[in-house]
This record gives sequence, C-alpha cells and structure tokens, in this order.
Amino acid sequence: MLFIMDRVELNMQSKLFNYMGLVLVAAIWGINFGFSRMEMANFDPKLFAFLRFGIAVPFFFILLRFKEGSVGIPFRVAVQLMFIGFFGVTVLENLTMYSIKYTSLANSSLLIVAPWPIFTALLAPFF
Repeated sequence: MLFIMDRVELNMQSKLFNYMGLVLVAAIWGINFGFSRMEMANFDPKLFAFLRFGIAVPFFFILLRFKEGSVGIPFRVAVQLMFIGFFGVTVLENLTMYSIKYTSLANSSLLIVAPWPIFTALLAPFF
C-alpha cells in the first residue's frame, strides 16, 4: 500500500512540474510579445525576425551537435523541414512582427495564437 501511495505522490509531483513548465512557457511567450513590440521602434520587422532566427538556428544546431553527436538528416527530410521552416518561421514571424508593430499587443497575440489549434488540426494530415 505504501508503494502505491509513493507512486501517486510522484505522479502528482510530476504533473505539478509539467503544469509549472507550461505556465513558464506561456509567461515567456507573453514577454516575447512585449519585447518584440519594444524592438519594433529600433528594427524593421523583417530584420528583427531575421536576427532572432539567424542567432537561434546556429545556436540550436550547435546544441544538437553536442547533445546528439550528429545533425545529419536525409535529403527528403531536409526538404520537408525547409518547407515547414519557410511557412512556420519566415512567413509567420514576418507577419507576427508586422502585426505587433501596427496593432496593440493584445490584438496581435490573440489573432496570432488563437487560430493555431485549428490550423494544426486542418494541416496535420499533410505532415
């Protein structure tokens, strides 16, 4: 009986940790909108998006290399990733930065984030 109680307690701690992680991600995401809005006074939206991902992509590839030892992927997968990256990062981030620049943060965050589950459900069969 004691073993079962320990498992239940461990499971509850794990769930709490996961939910705290989700709250942290939501907070970082919210800060991201505010930070992006501040930087729209200093950067063109396209340049800002380019700089963000121009720094992040090499960093994460280096991290992947150290953690996994290899970043080799088949050509077919690379083409799919480029396609997803073009629409999921390039187009989306440019539109996001322009929306943050020209509307309120509340409007841009709601209009950008709210439809994602719908588009995910509609486009998931293609990937």
